[in-house]
Amino acid sequence: MDMITMTKEGIHPQKVILIITDHFNWEADINEHLFKLQEKLNLYISVIESKNIF
Repeated sequence: MDMITMTKEGIHPQKVILIITDHFNWEADINEHLFKLQEKLNLYISVIESKNIF
């Protein structure tokens, strides 16, 4: 995970906020860039689905 945070206490329902960053060079091989971005998104989705965020 690039960044993970939660809404403030007292806010209901409390929510987890996942932040993804993309530091890859868009000037380079676009297919490789998109593949790495897809892998990153798939990892995020698998963590969310597993309910093991914390």
